[in-house]
Amino acid sequence: MDRCLAGCCHRTYPAPDRAAKPPLRIVRCIVAWPCLTIAASLVLTIVMSMVGWMSVINYATLPGKDGNPFKTVDYPVADPIAKQLNAFTQAQAHSNTVLQQQQLGRRRMHEADNIHSARSPALAHLAPVWQLATAEPFALPRRLGLVIDGLGLVSHSSQPARELSHPRRQLTQTPQTSTLTVLLLGFRSSTDSLSPAGLAELCEMHQGLTSSASGFDGKCLKDEHGTCSLPMTPLAIFYGPPGYNPEAFDVGVFDLSDFEACARAVQEGSANGGSCSTSSYAEVAAALGTFFALLPHWLQGSFDCSSEAGQLKNVTHIKLLAAKLRASSALSPFAGVLNFFFDKDFAEPQLESRHTRAVYSYGAPLPGYSTFLPDSSDPTLAAEAVAQKTAFKTWWYEEGMGGLVCSNGADCSDTWQEVEPISLITVLFWQEFLIILLGDGLLAIVPVVLVFLIVWLHTGSLLIAVVTLTEQVLSFTSALFVTAGVLNIRWLAGQHPLAIYIVLAIGADDVFVFVDAWKQSFYAGPEVNASLEARMSWVYRRAGLAMLITSATTCASFVASALSSSAPDLTNFGIFTATVILIDYILVMTLLCATVVIWHNHFEMKPGLCCACCQTNGCDLLCNNPKPATTTERAQRIATGQGELIK
Repeated sequence: MDRCLAGCCHRTYPAPDRAAKPPLRIVRCIVAWPCLTIAASLVLTIVMSMVGWMSVINYATLPGKDGNPFKTVDYPVADPIAKQLNAFTQAQAHSNTVLQQQQLGRRRMHEADNIHSARSPALAHLAPVWQLATAEPFALPRRLGLVIDGLGLVSHSSQPARELSHPRRQLTQTPQTSTLTVLLLGFRSSTDSLSPAGLAELCEMHQGLTSSASGFDGKCLKDEHGTCSLPMTPLAIFYGPPGYNPEAFDVGVFDLSDFEACARAVQEGSANGGSCSTSSYAEVAAALGTFFALLPHWLQGSFDCSSEAGQLKNVTHIKLLAAKLRASSALSPFAGVLNFFFDKDFAEPQLESRHTRAVYSYGAPLPGYSTFLPDSSDPTLAAEAVAQKTAFKTWWYEEGMGGLVCSNGADCSDTWQEVEPISLITVLFWQEFLIILLGDGLLAIVPVVLVFLIVWLHTGSLLIAVVTLTEQVLSFTSALFVTAGVLNIRWLAGQHPLAIYIVLAIGADDVFVFVDAWKQSFYAGPEVNASLEARMSWVYRRAGLAMLITSATTCASFVASALSSSAPDLTNFGIFTATVILIDYILVMTLLCATVVIWHNHFEMKPGLCCACCQTNGCDLLCNNPKPATTTERAQRIATGQGELIK
């Protein structure tokens, strides 16, 4: 005689004789009050979730957080692994060196002027340019400082921090002379990003970010004269006024056999020294004089890249010059300027750079504000900084800048066909991250739905599938109560969303183990099926121990990673994920157990929704049969010879 268990057909076999242990006390409570157990589990986890999230939200609304619950953490610089992994920490470590080099360069200006004027008459009229080039030989001095400043690695103010924070002085800053934020742009092309067509698109984007943007003058970073600072862009190398003439540099000088020796001699001021001939020395000195005349324009030169201005120079000649400068070991201190704009594969004879980059800086205090101190302990000053960031964000979105620079990985292939921009603007990082996270979250719906359908198919119960998904979500949200409410870790790591995938797998596996143990209990003998309490206790012991071992080992692995990691965000993630797995196990042993009791009492012997429509009288059995005999009662009848087995 065919019977249906769990909504679909199963075969039963003779039950072996096994001794059953006494029912567990917790199982007796769950079996006696399953609805109360479910209600208590749901209420407790929901309250824990609310408390945890409120703690995180309160942290995000602290002065200077700007609504961002993700904490920006500097890894311990003393740890060798952290030194290798965190580029921002390295930049912070080197930023002090950059500032010290700037001060040293200023103190040596007059000395360098006198030395090079005396030793190298050919370069005497270029001594100020030489000072600019040699004060910071490895990078773009002031602008590198602005980039580091915009990334939050040093003080946000160009004025001394102690002077601004002095309680007895009036807190005022020159408008738009402190870095509010930095726009970092990377460009890649399938061929050459610095081809004439690529430069045209770079120019179009540059104009959209500057001259074509309404209100740009009130947002740009300004110098001491109140003029908008020029961006770091390769356009300054290829465009310039009539006075900027890269073709004046004779690249044939690099073909001299003694060029390297002469270049070093010119820089050292040792005329006709070493293996450098007199004629070569004069040629190299004249060439380097031209180069040092070009260098200030590459660093701080103004240009108009519009087609009407006609300032585009000979692209091929400039690329050849850049390639030869980069290949020269004697001029390697100056290669940093070019390395910022040309990729590592740029060289003769192809003269193609698939990648390039640019940096645009925006300044504060904005018009209408007197200070910009986002790290201030004064709530008023911190709130004023947040208000300026909000005003900038509003302007950015209203002007459509995000679409211009293709933020959030937007497809801009119709707009930019030669170069593909990749952007990061520091003040909008949290908003951009949320948008990306939302997009990934929508994709995460697919595995959630798959897990739901697989659990439904395996158990044959829509109720158990819904409860499975509920306990997985609640274990994720309520874990914040432990980390934020109890441990006072009130910020989120960027890896936190990954825990949902972990609990999806582990939670579904626990449900499979529990339900399979429940089905096996039907064949475990009359002692096990003597009562629902005895049967559920047998399941509790069998499945609970297996799940406890797997959950404990998984928790231990995440706790070990948390304790051994020198990265605070990985430590936070390890603690959070271990808590999620622990709560999921507790919910399986309480919420799911109580759900199985209700399912056993009312739905197990009814056809499931997936089988009702295709079974004879399935709909009547599902809706009109109020109280069918449970599987426990059927097992008892079979044990006493009053029921038949399914063959």
